[in-house]
Amino acid sequence: MPKTKTTLIAAVTLLMSLAIFGIFKLSAYERQRDMDNWRITLGALADNKTQLVNNWLDSHLASLVELAENPSLQMYVQYLERNKENRREDPAQLTYLKNLIEVTAIRTGFTPATPNQSIKANVSFREDQSLALYTSDLILLAATKGVIPLTDNLRIDMANGLAAGKPTLLKMEKHAGTSPSISFLVPVYGLQKNGRKEPVGIIHGRLNPSTSLFPLLTDQVSALGKSIETYLVRTNGQLITYLSPLQGGHPPLSKQLSSNDTTLAAAMALQQPGTFGIGHDYSGKQVLFTSRAIDSMNWCLIQKINADDALQESRQHSQFLTWTLFLLLLLTLAIITVVWKHGVSIREQQATKLLRSRTRELSRQTNLLNSISDNMSDLILLVDEQDTVLFMNQAFARVTNASPDATINKTLTALLGPVPAQTLQEFYGQNKQVHHKSLTLSLNTHQYDFLATAVTIDYGQRGGKAYLVSLHDVTKLNEKLRQNEKLLKQTIQALMRAIDQHDPYSANHSAKTAELVEKIALSMNLSDHDRQGLIIAATLCNLGKLSIPKDLLAKTGTLTPEEKELLAKETSFAADMLADVDFSWPVAETISLKTEFLDGSGTPQGLSGKSISKAGRILAAANSFIAMTSPRAYREKLSDNKALNQLLELSDTCYDRKVVAALFNIIENENG
Repeated sequence: MPKTKTTLIAAVTLLMSLAIFGIFKLSAYERQRDMDNWRITLGALADNKTQLVNNWLDSHLASLVELAENPSLQMYVQYLERNKENRREDPAQLTYLKNLIEVTAIRTGFTPATPNQSIKANVSFREDQSLALYTSDLILLAATKGVIPLTDNLRIDMANGLAAGKPTLLKMEKHAGTSPSISFLVPVYGLQKNGRKEPVGIIHGRLNPSTSLFPLLTDQVSALGKSIETYLVRTNGQLITYLSPLQGGHPPLSKQLSSNDTTLAAAMALQQPGTFGIGHDYSGKQVLFTSRAIDSMNWCLIQKINADDALQESRQHSQFLTWTLFLLLLLTLAIITVVWKHGVSIREQQATKLLRSRTRELSRQTNLLNSISDNMSDLILLVDEQDTVLFMNQAFARVTNASPDATINKTLTALLGPVPAQTLQEFYGQNKQVHHKSLTLSLNTHQYDFLATAVTIDYGQRGGKAYLVSLHDVTKLNEKLRQNEKLLKQTIQALMRAIDQHDPYSANHSAKTAELVEKIALSMNLSDHDRQGLIIAATLCNLGKLSIPKDLLAKTGTLTPEEKELLAKETSFAADMLADVDFSWPVAETISLKTEFLDGSGTPQGLSGKSISKAGRILAAANSFIAMTSPRAYREKLSDNKALNQLLELSDTCYDRKVVAALFNIIENENG
């Protein structure tokens, strides 16, 4: 007996050790798996945000380089540089330069965030965005309103930019009375004839990153959790400066921490950009993070999430396994104790007691499983290969108006009816180990939408199989989605009616354009998703007219340059109105391409070639055709044939030939 007891104790000890070791190994594996998944997820987000930031910087710098290379600007600046005494006596050049600077500022975004607000006192003011042109000796020639005066540091930076002779980006900083800004310096070269090229001036542009850069960091990441965050940092001596807004209400440039803190995520990110690790953030919380370098600005972009949120699932699973092991060990110990105490009994008595013990345990486990399944909202079903019900939980039985026990050994057809039963049989009978599908079933006079999962399992002693089916009810969710789609359509129709009322001469223009682009999209085999987005863009393509006075839209006489300029901004107005609307399609972008031409002669951006998407090309051709064949206040409508001929003549220069060909076939078929 002592030897048997010692053997049992040793076996229990070994079992406990192996179980504990296994749980620790499994927990470590799951934690590492979650870490690897977050490394990939955070890395993908960081790469995307880094690309957006670089694109933002490059695009604005490129717009100023384009301005600096304007021949007229180079000629006038060179003239004023050489004839310093005429800078105030000959205002023609200065007037041209001022107009050019103001137009460029409006076109490229270097205007104040609220340019139309007026100041009710005759005092100077400073804007957080401006564009200015200086001579090589830093004398101001032309600028937008609210330009800041040159500080000593800025004069040094501009002098260095002139000496370097190439475009320069300055660090983000705050001037007195302004928001944070980023400065762009681009030297201006004169039109040299002797081959010697030296800067004759310099362009200084300032942008407030809060209006267009910082929103890029927060866009479309909230779905991964509340604690996920993207922000920008830089080193400033022994300090780390947090450039962008932070969670908790910290404004830009307001947070600084020591770079000597080796556990600080920002310090590790700046030391080794691109790495993934664990540290604490600016609020002291432990986070998972990765980083990317923004080389052009000596910035570092950090993508982080709280470690508690990221590793919550593996931690909870580890706790569940630990408690399961503890209970299992207690149960095992109890069984071994019972067996050991009754080991001296006769074999029949021992077998009987052991059987009773196992029966009770099986009953407890069965009751536990039934309790779990009966309290689940999902519908659970187990059937054999003959479609006979082996198990049905309370939620499923409730739908059939029967108790779970009453469903056992009945066929699916008897319980659900022939049509639902056949639908389920076709689903789980696909001979796949695990598969998922969306199903619509009519159960007990009610129609349900389910997300169904089927698992094939071994059943019986002769190699038989059974099918475990789980049905998750998504009926209310689908109904909500349909309501949202209906609301979107109603909202779009309301906007279309408002446009028609605002411009009676364009009544039904949007509806006709939407109908025509749908036909073109079908003819060109666009996907259903792209076609729906194109229809919405066409329906709202005239939204910008709401920002144009009615009398101008109905004017029959000659337009002034200012009126032409205002009309040319129609697509920009529409894009601005829709900028904050979160469509599933690039609606605002497509509308902005309505008046762009392939050869770059269109408005408002003068895009050309591949810069114009297929959706934009379809909308441009369809909109022009509807406009030509509709009467206007200043002309009669054209016939379909004349309009088509004009489009054909402009193919490959203004309009896509494939789109025009599809439009030609559609109109020709409709007109017989």
